[in-house]
Amino acid sequence: MAAWTHIAHDSLSLPAAAVTWSSIPSSYDHLCIKASIRTAVAGNYDSVNLQFGNGSLDTGTNYSMTNVQAFNAASPTPASGRGSGLASIWYIYVSGNNATADTFGNVEIWIPNYANAANFKQAFCTSTAENASTTAWGMMFTAGLWSSTSAIDTVGFTGSTDDFMAYSTFDLYGVTGA
Repeated sequence: MAAWTHIAHDSLSLPAAAVTWSSIPSSYDHLCIKASIRTAVAGNYDSVNLQFGNGSLDTGTNYSMTNVQAFNAASPTPASGRGSGLASIWYIYVSGNNATADTFGNVEIWIPNYANAANFKQAFCTSTAENASTTAWGMMFTAGLWSSTSAIDTVGFTGSTDDFMAYSTFDLYGVTGA
């Protein structure tokens, strides 16, 4: 049976450009992040950037990602995309400032074997840009890769175009035995 340990929690009382956790212990098998996010972008949804590091965030072009996405009735056909040589893992969609008031996007990210120092690091992200509307919502599954064999001890988030709004929450868990 898996054992979950709550490592960190950030609940924003004011808008913030970034959320970063450092000195993450290496004593777990995997990491899981659960977040409820809204950004100040003037739109129904925004993308969140995810970066990893060992000692500090890696801001170089060492990330790649592949995604599958579905959007509202205006764009009902599922689509996919991929990118490499990126400065972060993105296509993690959350609600923007034009979404229904007080509605936040939901994010869950799994980072398996984060402390392994022999392999590149993977991240599996599910996200939704929530909106109380049939015409302005989106959901995304993103598989990301950090092309570093360093153990992860730092994780950071930024909005791709604007700050995180107040009341966004971010929780980091260590998972053992899964």
